[in-house]
Amino acid sequence: MVHTADHSASAHPEPQGGHVLEAAVSEEPEGATEPQEIMPQSPVEPAIDVESYCWSLASSTQSPEALAAVCKFVLTLSTKLPNIICQRQTKRFWRARGVAHRDLVVSKVAYFDEIEHDGDLVETDAKDAGHQSEAGSSFSGGEFSADLQEIFSPSSDASFKFVETASLGSTPALVFQFHVDRDNNHLYQVHARYLSGRDVTDFPGYRGEIWLDKSTFRLLRLARQTSEMAPHFPITRVENVIDYANTPLGDGTSFVVPTHADITGCLLEEGNKCSHNVVSFVDYHTFRATTKIVATKIVAEDGQH
Repeated sequence: MVHTADHSASAHPEPQGGHVLEAAVSEEPEGATEPQEIMPQSPVEPAIDVESYCWSLASSTQSPEALAAVCKFVLTLSTKLPNIICQRQTKRFWRARGVAHRDLVVSKVAYFDEIEHDGDLVETDAKDAGHQSEAGSSFSGGEFSADLQEIFSPSSDASFKFVETASLGSTPALVFQFHVDRDNNHLYQVHARYLSGRDVTDFPGYRGEIWLDKSTFRLLRLARQTSEMAPHFPITRVENVIDYANTPLGDGTSFVVPTHADITGCLLEEGNKCSHNVVSFVDYHTFRATTKIVATKIVAEDGQH
């Protein structure tokens, strides 16, 4: 999820559900109409036999064992992922009214009660270069489980295809393509918040790739791009790449968690110029759900992207 808005500070991060991309937009484009506010109700997911569902999903692909394995990992992730907390470091680059901006946002993010809790909400001076609601800027979230579960959800009716064996760094990988039609997307939102206070939301079609370790079928990378956006929508394109790794959690255990993400969002008002967030997840450790999240900080950086 990527989001920007004019929020107040909070010592307890807000829980995040489905993935959202949210960007701050200075002015409503000419031709914007109420039908842009497409807000379908998220379907009630039926109870499924995960094992049978995942084998059915993977059976028509090459290397079905690998796709079935990651499907089962994703659909059981919310109950198997331990209570964890880490630091999110986001380098943001964006343009507003033709001027390039950049800053660094440091925050805490935790996963507990089967929900990601983001600590990106900060209190800043509106004159700061890093004020979160500045036009064109954006944030990320949802990398722990929502991004993955949206794709493998039965309601998304995603199609999968094995495309190649490649290398990610030094690791041989199996690469699967996926596609979710716009009509089937009830979970992945693209959200624009005008500085006037009005919000508009779209549920686009999207496509991408899943990279798996060839030997262990462990998740290595998720790449996704929007393919069907609403006409005249202020955000014209969204792309994100998330890298995953089996990471020590500080208590002698480890788990597959996000380690790095690149998020791109392009705005109509900037002539399709794109914001770019480079995210690192560091200092993972387990914790009890009673742990409190400390406030976040924003550090402005000199220079331009």
